Amino acid sequence: MSTTGDAPGPYVQGCRNEVERPENRALRISFYGAITAVLAGSGSMWTSGAVIYMPLTTAWFLLVEGCSITAVVAGHRARRQAERHGLPGRWWALLSITTGWLCGLAALLVMLLVAGVTLGIMAVFLS
Repeated sequence: MSTTGDAPGPYVQGCRNEVERPENRALRISFYGAITAVLAGSGSMWTSGAVIYMPLTTAWFLLVEGCSITAVVAGHRARRQAERHGLPGRWWALLSITTGWLCGLAALLVMLLVAGVTLGIMAVFLS
């Protein structure tokens, strides 16, 4: 024990051999991916007018799915790093993983709905 009452170790502030605590970059990437997926996925009001325009709907779908996949993959990596190296953020990574899965599934359901409506309209007008 030191005179300040802190246990000696590489992360103790004020220690002569103080080592900077490593950051969990995968956690930051996962968190930003999840936030972007939520923001893009919840913008259904501004995308609802463009649902008929299939390239824009496809671009929206790819953006949300890409952010969701990033959140899930980076979240798993962040949880693994937090467990192995004693870094903070295991629960934030789990939240990012869950959010990524939910946004990805929601975007998939919306894309299937749009494709079904488009095929239904085509069937009505082409028959």
